[in-house]
Amino acid sequence: IYSDAGYSKISNNVIKNTAPLYEGSSAPFSDDDGTATPSTLGREDITIVAGLDITFFLEGVHGDTVTLYAAGSRVIKHGLAGNNIILNGGVDFSMVIGNSLMLKLGANNRWYEVGRGTGS
Repeated sequence: IYSDAGYSKISNNVIKNTAPLYEGSSAPFSDDDGTATPSTLGREDITIVAGLDITFFLEGVHGDTVTLYAAGSRVIKHGLAGNNIILNGGVDFSMVIGNSLMLKLGANNRWYEVGRGTGS
């Protein structure tokens, strides 16, 4: 069983949920450390802030869909060697505050763009 801060943990055969309570199917998440490889584990909506270019998403499951919401300027990198993000048009997306990007994880562990919004 997966064990991480904010998720179920097993101790003496007792499962304890340490996650905060949220409405809906997944908790909100802020990528507040500006990492180039944020986790999508249990997340559908990810607020991104200024930081390193995003090149890879960790811990997704085939069929997952995530929507990124920009709260700062950030570049989402398309298809570099070792990158698992495939964007429409084959070019990077320079997100600014108010932009959004929806991605779906394929069976080949690549995130494919479903759509984007450039409103503010």
